[in-house]
Amino acid sequence: MFVTTLAQHKTYTPSYYKLAIQWPNAVCNQHEYVLGSCKRPIPQRFTIHGLWGFVEDHKAIPHCKGGDELQAFEVDHKKDQLKQEWPNLVGDDFQLWFEQWRKHGRCINDMTVVEKYFNTALDAMGEVGPLVELLLDGIGLEPAGDDCYIKTQDIPSAIEKQLNKIVEVKCNKNKDGKSQIHEVYFCVSVQGKLADCAHDSKRRPPYTTTSCPNDILYPSDPSPPMPPAAPMIPAFLSHTFYLALTTFVFYVFYGFI
Repeated sequence: MFVTTLAQHKTYTPSYYKLAIQWPNAVCNQHEYVLGSCKRPIPQRFTIHGLWGFVEDHKAIPHCKGGDELQAFEVDHKKDQLKQEWPNLVGDDFQLWFEQWRKHGRCINDMTVVEKYFNTALDAMGEVGPLVELLLDGIGLEPAGDDCYIKTQDIPSAIEKQLNKIVEVKCNKNKDGKSQIHEVYFCVSVQGKLADCAHDSKRRPPYTTTSCPNDILYPSDPSPPMPPAAPMIPAFLSHTFYLALTTFVFYVFYGFI
């Protein structure tokens, strides 16, 4: 690991990056606090969690301890794309971008330019994001309820078959303690190309997992169903009803009927 000290803070030269994409339903159904905090509607597509640097011994680069903070104007021209691909599920979008740059971007030697950091993440997401969902649809995997399990290996195996790249899968647990797909990690070279996430190129099956049993959930939208819309009453009917009601009340009040 090459470390440089500039302006009284360390910078690092990574060997590669990991693009972490998350399944929003698995973020928003973890427990009641999160469930109540997620913005509606919850995106029904994989979104970016972060882009993180790693060194040659496969250790994550520590959180940055210094460097320039992200300014809103620096990403303003990419705001629409970032909102689509890298939304904050529980709060202000810019706050998520600010924190990810603060922790993972500002101290990496070749990522000290904001434009390059966010472009690397967005370009990689543009390559893998739609593909993941198409692959899952293609092998018949659809988000479902708490009783519909899938095989953990099906997700990375489908990706490896299409991309010939080894990925990593991370699971978490929903509020009922059931394991579910949470994130997929794609490794990205310092040149911005997809790479294997393999510590040992001979290892198979083509994935690694974190906290994933053999069978997991691919959760559907945890949002409560919207109440049915009230039937629309044409304006002329509501006006006629109002006149009839007031006339009836008038006659009752004065005893004419």
